[in-house]
Amino acid sequence: DGAVHMFQFGLARSVRTYRQPNQAQVSHIHFTNEGYKFGVTDYTGSLLLWRFEANPGSVNPYMNFQPHSTVARDFAFLDSGSMIATIGSSDSSYHLRLFDT
Repeated sequence: DGAVHMFQFGLARSVRTYRQPNQAQVSHIHFTNEGYKFGVTDYTGSLLLWRFEANPGSVNPYMNFQPHSTVARDFAFLDSGSMIATIGSSDSSYHLRLFDT
């Protein structure tokens, strides 16, 4: 359903919702190696990035862009997490794109 929730082990319900239901289906979710940022790609071609923090404002993505016009299939944080590689499709062809965030 496109939602992204955080659960705490042992609790039945989510403790935080980063992305509400009824949005484009998520294709992948990844954390940086250090665990301080995470992101999702979806089937509209978008990539959304969050800082994994305890403050209430962290439920909103700090970056939201569309590197592919149809589907963002996957992505990876490179090095310290400031470089990102995405793979996706646009106009019936596939692309690998690199970004310095």
